[in-house]
Amino acid sequence: MRRTSTPDEFDDSDVYVISDAGKQGNTNLLLNSLQDRAGKSINKKNVRAMTLILAEDSLMTGGDKKGYCTINQVQTWYKVTKCPLQLNIHSRLFTPGASNRGNVIGPLNKPAYESPIDNFIVIVKDKYEIFGRHGPRIPVGGGVDSNDPDDDGAADVKVRTRAKTDEEPLLYHAVPTTALRELLHSLDAVACISLAGEGKMAFECILRRIPYFGLAFTPAHVQRLTHRIETSVFAAMEDAESKLFQPALAKLLADNSERSTTPNLPGVKRTAKSARTPGQGRGSDTPPQKKSKSEGGAIDLMAEVRKMAMKAAAGSEGDAGEDATAE
Repeated sequence: MRRTSTPDEFDDSDVYVISDAGKQGNTNLLLNSLQDRAGKSINKKNVRAMTLILAEDSLMTGGDKKGYCTINQVQTWYKVTKCPLQLNIHSRLFTPGASNRGNVIGPLNKPAYESPIDNFIVIVKDKYEIFGRHGPRIPVGGGVDSNDPDDDGAADVKVRTRAKTDEEPLLYHAVPTTALRELLHSLDAVACISLAGEGKMAFECILRRIPYFGLAFTPAHVQRLTHRIETSVFAAMEDAESKLFQPALAKLLADNSERSTTPNLPGVKRTAKSARTPGQGRGSDTPPQKKSKSEGGAIDLMAEVRKMAMKAAAGSEGDAGEDATAE
């Protein structure tokens, strides 16, 4: 986080975590992408492989029929450091009897694609704006030529062309929030740099009160994520079980006549009164239109929120350490 140029070797406090996204056989390509200022691969490094396992039933969508050993549940994360890692021992958050001494995380459930709380749901045409010129890429489809009786008719499935108004996740293969939480927990991370994606890692870093820097696709992606994360933080501040809970803010929002709806990130419990309404208020992933004045004599909610945020920030200064950085 402090450097302004490409180093010739890793810093002692850096931890690079590289995922193969479930695609085996690309280990050398991934590890050789770490280069010095001359463009050469940094050879002096220590690599530890960790396996992420996703629960089989959570990977089955709708009425999908899969054959024998056709569901890929495994991803490999490579932890790259200058020297062998020396970490505090922590029990896994979601796996009883396991700790960060092991090289496996899981099995963890992957949220359903259609879940608006656990996934960043957008319509197809919005991906042209978020991804820029690449747009909503449609993968190569078509039937599978196979005589394997275990295919259960998978070759007969007809791929439907997506309409521009269809709703779908921004990223289909994003890892679940629980996996990111396990990663930050096991490393005792004090700062994080990552691909911005759906904003899950950013929100987890906010919960841990550590600095975060995310790399986004386009300015439109930044705008969408900023709105998504802000609404999630405000909702967490209203959740009595959240680390961000602010009793005064919860009371303020409850008393405000223009109370907003739930956000689009996991980990926040809200009442039925504030259920998400697509396309409206803070529950939508589309930033709301600004109003010139508050209506109905409502108090200046944002002014009060800013005061509380500044007070909370002043009380948390100096909490960041220098132990390790997850990138």
